[in-house]
Amino acid sequence: MDGKMRALVTIPAGKAEIQEVPIPKPLPGHALLKINATAQSNDLNGIAVSKPGVICGDDFAGTVIDPNGTTLQKGQRVAGFVMGSDIDPCRGTFAQYAMAHPDYVFHVPDSVTNVEAASISLSLATATVSLKWLEIPDATDPVKKPFPVLIYGASSSVGLFAVQLCRMAGLYVIATASKRNHELVKSQGADVVIDYRDEDWIDQVKKVADVWGGLHHVFDTISTYQTTKACVQTFPEEGGHIVCIMARTAEEIGLPANVKLNVALCYTVFGENLGSKKVELYESFQDTEGARPQDQQTWKAYMKAIPNWLETKALRPNPLRLQGGLDNILEGLELQRKGLVSGQKLVYTID
Repeated sequence: MDGKMRALVTIPAGKAEIQEVPIPKPLPGHALLKINATAQSNDLNGIAVSKPGVICGDDFAGTVIDPNGTTLQKGQRVAGFVMGSDIDPCRGTFAQYAMAHPDYVFHVPDSVTNVEAASISLSLATATVSLKWLEIPDATDPVKKPFPVLIYGASSSVGLFAVQLCRMAGLYVIATASKRNHELVKSQGADVVIDYRDEDWIDQVKKVADVWGGLHHVFDTISTYQTTKACVQTFPEEGGHIVCIMARTAEEIGLPANVKLNVALCYTVFGENLGSKKVELYESFQDTEGARPQDQQTWKAYMKAIPNWLETKALRPNPLRLQGGLDNILEGLELQRKGLVSGQKLVYTID
């Protein structure tokens, strides 16, 4: 399909603007989609480190307009997320058209809107990879004997999906969130929700976990220096395993020898060795060297499971806020930069 489209494209000085660019020609094994909706994630980081000329955006819901020999059918509604950035400058989804591989999209049920579908994949993938690092069982293969897991920052987009995946995996979910989000987090499946603003929140977590013989698995969805250092204090004397989604190191935190730390990056679900890409964003993460087929295998299985999960309400999208269209994305990114986005996922419809 020839022609031009509108897209949000990076420009010098770590900024972006709406430009008219060529409609991408799908790569072999990829289909061309008309983007119906896209969602905002942590796109500020990608924009800041990408070279000029990169189409921004990861999450999408779209309609197949050119299957290009894939298993997808023209007119199908699908959703997913892409790995764009400097690896493939024309792949981003803050655009009228984008390409996608059939292994990494899910079919959108009739009961699910484009806006809802667009809000799911990147945050869910981040939760998926993080829980794989923690050696948490997959949601499609629940445990027979529950054990506790702490989700710190459970009302975040990633946190809400982590709670749901852990619930489906049969675990006992201890969560932290501000008081105003306690009911939301409980509704997603948390067994206990503790206010992280409480001075004794660490002691509260330990008291709950002691019933299970202590806490040995923590997912820090916020991953600042302060939150990770605090989360480590929830472990018993024998230590534990913590996973972050921002670049943290054991040396920085001062981890004891019996605490294991990993840093998860959602793009490992695509089965590529991110450490070989020489992309600044990926190189800042310590655990991107070598492909992780276990992440890819689980993500492909989840792509097949998601339509049923959505129809049965086993998986629920985040609370959403429709922010407008393509021309409003820069406004939404500015809200995010100012810290004015909380408890909601910003979503945009694309004409």
